[in-house]
Amino acid sequence: MKSERAQMQEEEYAFPYHYLPNRVGSSLSNVRFLRWGWEYACYLHHMGAAVDDLNPGSHLDVGCGDGRLFHVTQSTDRRRAGTDFSLRSLDYARAFNPDVEFHTDLASFGDETFDVVTAVEVLEHIPDDGVDDFLKSLVQRLKPGGHLLISVPSTAIPLHPKHYRHYDGALLGNQVAGACPELELVQYDHIYRRSRLIDLFTRLTLNRFIVLDLAPLRHLLWSYVWRRLRSGGVGHGRHLLGHFQRPASTT
Repeated sequence: MKSERAQMQEEEYAFPYHYLPNRVGSSLSNVRFLRWGWEYACYLHHMGAAVDDLNPGSHLDVGCGDGRLFHVTQSTDRRRAGTDFSLRSLDYARAFNPDVEFHTDLASFGDETFDVVTAVEVLEHIPDDGVDDFLKSLVQRLKPGGHLLISVPSTAIPLHPKHYRHYDGALLGNQVAGACPELELVQYDHIYRRSRLIDLFTRLTLNRFIVLDLAPLRHLLWSYVWRRLRSGGVGHGRHLLGHFQRPASTT
């Protein structure tokens, strides 16, 4: 049994803080930042809220990466599992989410099915000739009546060299219907409208000369992002979330 002091040290390892101070050339930086963090946090928390709203008994995240989605969902009581082909990312996922089961392939879960299956910014990485099989593999993990949540970058973002395609509702719907015609569309969410204010703030406060992180300002800006920019609208939302449902019965 750990002593009280040892337990205090253990709890500090919620994040590997020893890696924050970083030598940069002949200088030292005590902070690391993600320049597109506002956008990333917005669509990730939107997905987390969508999962929590369904209140599932079980949740599988396919292409889970380092398991970040599990950190923004509220319930730890549900059965939670993730899969990713990257061994390195799963090492991080297991370290940050010790109560979640992770594997490199879906076959490791046997015949298990889930109430909710998510794929966050994964489908755009699948080659055209692999899309049908990938989508079918997701649906095979859905319980009858289960929900499939897929987020992808929208056509409002220029195509990234590492992506095969970006999406609008028509393309995502056609791919899902072609591979899994039994699924029913629940809704599309168009997430995160780009803001010149946020872009300017980021350029001025997160750069190689200065990092400004004031709690009151951070709170104000996140409130603005979540309330005003979260819903981007058709043609402006930079990420598309498709919510599909498997019928409760095939008869």
